[in-house]
Amino acid sequence: MKKFDTDRSANAPPQRPLVGAVPFCLLLFVLILPAIGWTAERTIVLGIYENGWPPYLIAHANGTNSGIAVDVFAAICRGLNVPLRVERYPDRRGLLMLNNKKVDAWPDAKEWTLNPERFVWSDIIVDSTDLLVFKKDRQFRFEKVQDLFGTQIGTRKNYVYPLLDAYFADGRIIRVDAVSETSMLKMVFLQRTDAAVINKLTALWRMKADPSLNKDMFVFSQTPVGQAGYRFMFNTDPYLQAFVARFNAKLKGMKRDGRLARIVNAYR
Repeated sequence: MKKFDTDRSANAPPQRPLVGAVPFCLLLFVLILPAIGWTAERTIVLGIYENGWPPYLIAHANGTNSGIAVDVFAAICRGLNVPLRVERYPDRRGLLMLNNKKVDAWPDAKEWTLNPERFVWSDIIVDSTDLLVFKKDRQFRFEKVQDLFGTQIGTRKNYVYPLLDAYFADGRIIRVDAVSETSMLKMVFLQRTDAAVINKLTALWRMKADPSLNKDMFVFSQTPVGQAGYRFMFNTDPYLQAFVARFNAKLKGMKRDGRLARIVNAYR
């Protein structure tokens, strides 16, 4: 599923004047740095949805941010000794900021993005899989979309569902909107819908966060309703094109040594 819907200062901080005698060789080295193309690592600005998308993006009320995507990005930046700043924006504004090169990176999937070739993409962090979730004692067979004809399916308001939208539109499947995944799960439990379409990791996080939603009360379909590779897209700034190669190398290392899995599992 996909939701339907600050400039970084170019001025460097003031430099403190050199005090005392400077060895001639050190002074010469400082003077020739620009000539040999050396530059300090710049701060990378990661934009995220202002309201978050747990557990991938969690925007806390105190102004801090966490979630799978934020934690992974921060860990990689620490490994590269690259400063990171996270900024929150509404979805459309964030993408505009990315296009205008005022934000460096934005978490998304190629499958959800119009003309994804406009951006430079990281490797996949984690698969984003949308499944049907049923009340445990009311599960029915779902292998193809026709199995849903005549059913009431819980959905998230203002989200689009490419596999199902045509059938929602003609009434063969009845769409029942809710304002949050927690509400969707409660509608399933109270039998106000036959099932709901929810991202699996989001559903597990909601169940973990709300004691009234014991995961033993629910069961997921084996057949996915939608699937995408969740990753980061970067603007085409030349610095970032080189940065993404280093980023992906660190990401591969996190996959090999289990650090990525530990981050993901912490939110299940």
